[in-house]
Amino acid sequence: MSQPAPTEREELQKWLEQLRDLLVNLRGLYLSQKQVLASAKPQKALRHLLTLRTLTVLLAFCVFLTPAAITVVRMPTVLPVLTFILVFIFAIPFLAITFISWVFKIGTYKKGVSLAQAHSRRIWVLLIALIGANLILYTLFFLKADSLPFAPIILLSFGYGAAAGLIMWLSCNLAILAYNALAKRVNLHRAKRNVPIEEKALTIAKQMNPYAQKLVDYYGDSFPQTYLDEMVVDRLAYLVSSFRANTLTDALNLYEEEQHRLRLEQNQHFMMLQQQQIQRNQSINAAINTGLHLYNIAQVSMLRR
Repeated sequence: MSQPAPTEREELQKWLEQLRDLLVNLRGLYLSQKQVLASAKPQKALRHLLTLRTLTVLLAFCVFLTPAAITVVRMPTVLPVLTFILVFIFAIPFLAITFISWVFKIGTYKKGVSLAQAHSRRIWVLLIALIGANLILYTLFFLKADSLPFAPIILLSFGYGAAAGLIMWLSCNLAILAYNALAKRVNLHRAKRNVPIEEKALTIAKQMNPYAQKLVDYYGDSFPQTYLDEMVVDRLAYLVSSFRANTLTDALNLYEEEQHRLRLEQNQHFMMLQQQQIQRNQSINAAINTGLHLYNIAQVSMLRR
């Protein structure tokens, strides 16, 4: 339980000055600790391996995209080629961004919903749309009389797509394993390097404990937390030392009156600047209108001649 604020003016002045010095010391130690901790290197986050679910989605996309590309190339008409180009320009980057964000959990939405979760709900719709587009494309392709010789090539492309998807999945996992191994070595090195920094920060924290305990014991319930700032306390001590306030309540009331007056002056200054800007704009507009009027008069005079 903290002691109440002194009622005598001289004791109150010393009481406030001690509080100001206490806050200054705490602020200095806090800034020193923050500066020390800023030199510490953060730990690198490890990445998770791609799951079998990811492999399934990747295989599905590769299996259905590869034959579609080969089918479009085999079709001699211009419309499928243009359609494939448009899909390649617009849909493929969107699918890639969706898949990458779904795999690596990149980004966040509101209310803690991750971007990966939002895209994972959409990626199955895209996959179904891709399968439907492939079925339509194969139907149009095999309705042609000369398309049957290319059927084995298209069927073989399904295997190429599956192999490409599997290779991509394995390559990504190998890259993640290599990254995690490197990250573990870096984290171990950083942990050793951060040991003296953490010890120094802990030493500063131990130095802060007596000041913090004194702040709670002597000023915890006696001084309002809203005004617990060294600049504010210094101003309160000045009001008491200049005989403008004899109690803590009087000093706080005077400080609030000064702050209110300062806010009014700032608002008046802002309004005056706005009024000056409006007057300058009006003067500029008047000069422009006068110039346009003189120009019109000159044009009329030239036409009359």
